[in-house]
Amino acid sequence: MAILPSKERIWKLQITNSALGDFPWDILPQFSNLTHLFLYGNPLTTLPRLDSASLKQLILFQDEIATIESVSSLPNLEVLHMASNPLSEIPIGFFSVLGNLDMFFCQSCSLGPTLATGILTFGFGPETTIHLQNNELTELTEEVFRPMVQILSQGSGTIQLSDNPVDCGCSIAWWVLNPQFHWTVQGQCADGNFFQSLNTDDYQDCIRDGQIHSA
Repeated sequence: MAILPSKERIWKLQITNSALGDFPWDILPQFSNLTHLFLYGNPLTTLPRLDSASLKQLILFQDEIATIESVSSLPNLEVLHMASNPLSEIPIGFFSVLGNLDMFFCQSCSLGPTLATGILTFGFGPETTIHLQNNELTELTEEVFRPMVQILSQGSGTIQLSDNPVDCGCSIAWWVLNPQFHWTVQGQCADGNFFQSLNTDDYQDCIRDGQIHSA
């Protein structure tokens, strides 16, 4: 690769809106000072395992990535932007080693109608923002979202879920009945009502029926 002679000086690499269908991901460990990698607007279809101790921002929106092959080692990554990719699933554990991730963007991916339990488990902090708008997600299930929400409720981080047809029946009661969670998730129900407008009185039957616990 022509840039290899400069590998120790490069901190930002940008190849965007091109015909790039493949990238030599295996050379990333050689770029010891690379903090920003922008590869958006390219026909990239697969994201393999990545290894980089220096990378802080990985921008891959509006590519054609449909597959994430395995867990990556990106301990200092702060921003991962994958919006507008045809990505239907993320490997369990993919985020588990991303302990410094502050922002994850995957709007207009294809993650719905439900997320697998543990799919977004990673060592994020209470200020992290997760963008999952327009993914055809239909449920805010306790098993998937509560572990994240409990952390986010300690700070100002949020999960953005607008433009998803979320069912606001008993599956969302765990969130409605815990006031400390109310600003952690932003979005609307399938009928257009905002999550924050939901009334706790309407969900008492969910507790009586044993479908949910509130603490």
